[in-house]
Amino acid sequence: MTAVAKNKEPSAIGKRLRSIRLAAGMTQTELGEAGGWSQDAVARMENSPKWNPTAETISKLADALGCTPNDLMGYGTTTPAG
Repeated sequence: MTAVAKNKEPSAIGKRLRSIRLAAGMTQTELGEAGGWSQDAVARMENSPKWNPTAETISKLADALGCTPNDLMGYGTTTPAG
């Protein structure tokens, strides 16, 4: 029987969260304090291969990081129809 390798790679949103946090010059501890999470919780958000955040969590993260929920979700910027 062959063992199936499990994905240990962080989720795409976890990778974006880390990238945006670092670009903002924040530590995991600072982000946790801004959003009401522990440093360990932020580390799990960034590193879990299966992290699937709620809309509320995305909103709180975006507020704490000074970005938009779309930035975190990887949707890019949207422009209003004119």
